[in-house]
Amino acid sequence: MPNDLVELSKFYRDYTYRLRREMEAAVEDVAEDLLADVRQLTALTDHSLEDLRRLDHPYAQRHAAGSGPHPDYEVHRQGGALQDGLRVDHAGTWRGGQVDSEIHDDVPYLEHLLHGTEVMRPRDFASAAILRQVGVTEARMKRGFAAAGGEYRDDGESVVE
Repeated sequence: MPNDLVELSKFYRDYTYRLRREMEAAVEDVAEDLLADVRQLTALTDHSLEDLRRLDHPYAQRHAAGSGPHPDYEVHRQGGALQDGLRVDHAGTWRGGQVDSEIHDDVPYLEHLLHGTEVMRPRDFASAAILRQVGVTEARMKRGFAAAGGEYRDDGESVVE
């Protein structure tokens, strides 16, 4: 006669192992896609710094938001330091009920781009990339649950944090 508790324990252990592996893979894929989107949003080359000067610095605080030649979350590539410094650090494993990956860039002016300065409006390409990826991310997480053998139940909240 089979022991139901032993079988249940084995099923749970196997399921959580599969779920962790699926979530780790999904989070890494999401981070790589997010990085690609950030690269795209910071790759405009149609205006040089001199062109922007001639346009009276269209992203300056003194101009209304959205008054530039592109949405404020799209950034012109200037010298390449921002894009060259972009990288993803994958935590790699499930810890404390979480798995995460982080996108980093060590350029000293990153905070000024994202949050703005006294003279320049915020150019928050990071939040724009996240918002553009929410649907794909949620679908990936749901597929991870399904691949592990579970059922994702939508509580109406985003699975993206």
